[in-house]
Amino acid sequence: MVSMNNRAKWIVWIILLFIFLYLSNVVMPGIQDDIIRVADKPGCVSSLDTEFGFTKEVAFNHLDCMGRAGRSVYDESRKSKDSIYPVSYGLFFSFTLFSLSSLLFRKRSFIFILTAIPVAGMLFDFFENEQIGKLIAQFPDLKDTTVTLASAGNIAKWSFDYLSIGLILALSVWVMVRTIKGRHSGQ
Repeated sequence: MVSMNNRAKWIVWIILLFIFLYLSNVVMPGIQDDIIRVADKPGCVSSLDTEFGFTKEVAFNHLDCMGRAGRSVYDESRKSKDSIYPVSYGLFFSFTLFSLSSLLFRKRSFIFILTAIPVAGMLFDFFENEQIGKLIAQFPDLKDTTVTLASAGNIAKWSFDYLSIGLILALSVWVMVRTIKGRHSGQ
């Protein structure tokens, strides 16, 4: 396993954080704004990516509200910007979990499993995006199988992402408690 000194870890972590925050707060909302700007029915538009699972009716309604131009923007954004975003959060969450778990655990296999959780979320995000692309191409005749696969990918993505965030928070608290206890016992 590659060993990094603390300064290098902080630099990498800050770079990954900056990229993740930029994409989360500038690029991804921009996609939504672009869809809304060209949508047939502004105000009812949100992307399927932001749902936690969806039915055929929900998928149809979202895609119908977007109209042809909105679906086109959604599809292009899915292929470009939304293919970079999963990589950004996958790397950021994985590196954060790796850094925290390396401070707490000796067993490399356990550290690997923790680090792989956000990668699973990232892979399911790619799968979800592919299925949403198929839904856009099928519209208005959405196939039940495609809706089911897109929704399952969506649920899996969010589940792994939420699990990653929860683990980061729990491990952060654990590291802080250990650090505080270590300082108190050293006095």
